[in-house]
Amino acid sequence: MDWEGENTQNVKLVCMLIVPENERLELLGTQLGQVFNNGAVLDRLHQCNSEADFRNFFRRIGTDLDAPRGFILERLIGKQPDVVRALAWASQGNALAFATAHRDHAIRVWKDDGDFSRELRGHQATILHLAWSRNDEQMATGGEDMTARVWQVADGATVRIIESDPSAVVHGVAWSPDGRMLALAGHLGVHLRDTPNWQQGKTLAGPNIMPAFCVGWSPDGELLAAAGGRGYAAVQLWEGRSPKMVHRLEQGQEPIVAMAWSPDNRFLAIGDVEGTVYVWNRSNWGALTTTIRAHRGQVTSLSFSHDSAYLASKSDDGTVKLWETRDWSEVAQLLDPTTGGLWAPLSFHPKQLRLATLGGLSGNSIRIWRIDRTELPVPTVCGRPVPVQPPAEQIDVPRRLVKAVLGEEAVLFAGAGMSAAWLGVTTTYIMRQLAEEIADECSDYDAGDRTFEVMAEEYAALFGFDMLANKISDLIPRDLDISPHHNAAAAVFKTTITTNWDLLFENAYAEAGKEYRVVSCDDEANAIRHDREMVIKMHGSADRPTTLVATSHQYELYHKTHAKLLERVAELLRDKVVVFAGYGLRDEHIRRLVSSVHENQAAWSKAAYAIGLFDEVRTRVLVHRGITVINCDVAAFFPELAQRVAADRRT
Repeated sequence: MDWEGENTQNVKLVCMLIVPENERLELLGTQLGQVFNNGAVLDRLHQCNSEADFRNFFRRIGTDLDAPRGFILERLIGKQPDVVRALAWASQGNALAFATAHRDHAIRVWKDDGDFSRELRGHQATILHLAWSRNDEQMATGGEDMTARVWQVADGATVRIIESDPSAVVHGVAWSPDGRMLALAGHLGVHLRDTPNWQQGKTLAGPNIMPAFCVGWSPDGELLAAAGGRGYAAVQLWEGRSPKMVHRLEQGQEPIVAMAWSPDNRFLAIGDVEGTVYVWNRSNWGALTTTIRAHRGQVTSLSFSHDSAYLASKSDDGTVKLWETRDWSEVAQLLDPTTGGLWAPLSFHPKQLRLATLGGLSGNSIRIWRIDRTELPVPTVCGRPVPVQPPAEQIDVPRRLVKAVLGEEAVLFAGAGMSAAWLGVTTTYIMRQLAEEIADECSDYDAGDRTFEVMAEEYAALFGFDMLANKISDLIPRDLDISPHHNAAAAVFKTTITTNWDLLFENAYAEAGKEYRVVSCDDEANAIRHDREMVIKMHGSADRPTTLVATSHQYELYHKTHAKLLERVAELLRDKVVVFAGYGLRDEHIRRLVSSVHENQAAWSKAAYAIGLFDEVRTRVLVHRGITVINCDVAAFFPELAQRVAADRRT
């Protein structure tokens, strides 16, 4: 391996020392030294003769060597006597508090000018989370000693010690915006306390969030979000002062360990142990706004900037990343290696573009960065600018598509991405239910990395296809409110083709007062007509379990068992303007169908559009298939399309 440092062309390497992990290293001399780990420069050592030299040196490496463009190292608070596990700015931004773990178990408060202010002691084990009250007079902390504590910051006095269940570690604490309630996240769910008298309030312990690892109030105080889980994870949204759960955002099997609300009340972001960040827009909980494959390691912390323009994510893969919320593109990556563990934190300043991150290999230094947005690079993928999703009022709806809808010459081809989030039931959830019953029958069963189709095949082999179909049908919700984007789509498209089993489109057509026909099997293919409302269910319908296509054997024979249906759908795709929504063209049968149409003619006879937030590679694949990409979330696009169509009809 060749190691190459800064300014090495005319410098001899006179000494190299390999130091055991966690051992102290002192550099004697006056020249710049560098510390490598597997070829990467981790740190630079330099003899400093004064505090000014020390500060100037770290500012220099923060801007010139370690930091991306736009990040300026303003201050280093280090080194602390122990690993830092929790970190938060005061609500007014005039102080920064952090909690240490392992041996120390202390909270330290630093003024924003860099001077030490106060130390709070009382916890007997690792402090996992801390939160300032809205007026900054009090602070709540929770930890592994099974207690939450409330402190008076001015004098360090303990206001309240809240004893938890003997087995309930307090993972998270959150004040309501009005300061009248405190939420505690632990192994048994989320517990609420009324702060005027500190009486035990309600316990929120819905399925799939126990243990609760994180909890947070929306900025307006109307909603309380809780998340966590083991084996199956979910985000649950509760009315702020009620035990009523109003939304459940199901998001796979991986535990959720980080959460943040945007200050403008629009976005809720969560991060899981696999390094994925999920974002929802509060205007439509039914549609996931974006999924960011953010890190190679677990997401340990999330924080929005004061103006909600940026989301910062930190991971135990040693990076902090900055995402621009207008299009969720990555605009900066900061190397920030730590051993701080699962709760290694970061925190945006509440009033300025400044970011506090946990730095240092031992996890006991805090770096405060000033961010100059004018210096942030233009986001690119594969060397080209990332398409930016404009606000809803500026969505570029092609005039040709509006005309096609008005002339009833357009069909919608909708996939799981258009319905799954609103439905609240994912393929992962159904697989978990199937796997539990298979394991009851065969105790040595290991679901492993099986696909859904393979697991469905195994379930059918054990219990029969009828039982499989009825099981799936029972798991699909029926009486759901209709999403705005389903309503909008049903209002403008005469024909909808979908591979989804759910009944969301049927409900939307019925709500619109349309008389429609459902086609869900090959025997009904001849009923497909261009002059009436149609919902064509390529893989069957939940209200007719025998029509469901689910097993690997069914998919393998689909081109034979559904030959007529494929032929009629191919005719529609050839004769109409086609709008694909909720697809990444990963479904083999859809790819085969699209390829067949594209192969038989040089291009789509009318036009084809794909609606979604695609990366550069997927965009190029779609364009290669003759499909025009409209980079926009489906939940925003279809209401906008309906408005444009309605406006044209009026004129």
